[in-house]
Formats: sequence, C-alpha cells, structure tokens
Amino acid sequence: MKVNLKSPSLIGAFLFLGMASCKSDKKEETTMVNKEDQGIVLEYMDTLVKPSEDFFRYVNGTWLDNNEIPGDRTRWGSFDELAKKTDEDALAILKAAMGTNKDLKKIEVLPGSDQEKAVKLYETIMDTVSRDAQGVDPLKPYLAKI
Repeated sequence: MKVNLKSPSLIGAFLFLGMASCKSDKKEETTMVNKEDQGIVLEYMDTLVKPSEDFFRYVNGTWLDNNEIPGDRTRWGSFDELAKKTDEDALAILKAAMGTNKDLKKIEVLPGSDQEKAVKLYETIMDTVSRDAQGVDPLKPYLAKI
C-alpha cells in the first residue's frame, strides 16, 4: 500500500496559512474599569441572616435598613436611585448650559452635546410647569381624531 504524503502535507500547509491569515494586527481600545463599580455590592448584604432562611434579607438587608421609601413613592430600589441621579445630572448639565440665561430658546449649544440632550430632555419631560400651563390644548388635535 502506497501512502501519498503530498495530500496531507498540502492540506496542512493550507490550514496553517488560513489560520495565520486570521490573525489581526488591529489593536482594540481598552478602557480602564474600576472593579469596585461592578458586580454585587457586598456592603448591602446582611451576613447575620442565614441565606437558607431568608435569602432576600441576606442579600439586601443592610441596604433595606439604610434606605427609606420616599413618601411620594410606593416602592424604592436601586434603579429608582439611578433614575433620580440621572435626572439630577441632566438638570445640572442644563443649568451649566443655561448659565445666567433663563430662556431655553436662546441657549446656544453644540449639536449632539450633553447640553443639547439636557435641553431637549427638559423641554419634553421635565418642564412640568409649562406642561401644566398648556393643559390639554396640545392633545386636542389628537383627541379629535379618535
């Protein structure tokens, strides 16, 4: 029986070249991430509670003890805290963009900037005083179609 070594060698060479050509010299950007900002916050845990008895209390006990549900809310959690912080940040960006100017229409901001996003957020969602003053008038054309 004659074994043809050319075929396996040729196949091996092509596989090697194919694999070698897959390597990319392009370097990916990496960002520094603070490991303390990720994952489970161990300080929120109540390790005095046995996880087999009350797992929810074991995981969230300290957080529950240190955080009150605001009077105007029926529930409060970490995502509510995040939403509140986001609203505060957007308002701070808006105030920085406004400076001494109190008229939103006269603020000059760069397109796509955080200031422009904050102005648009305020105009559409957060400006409850203007919305209350307008009443249902902006909705009347849509209600007429129904």
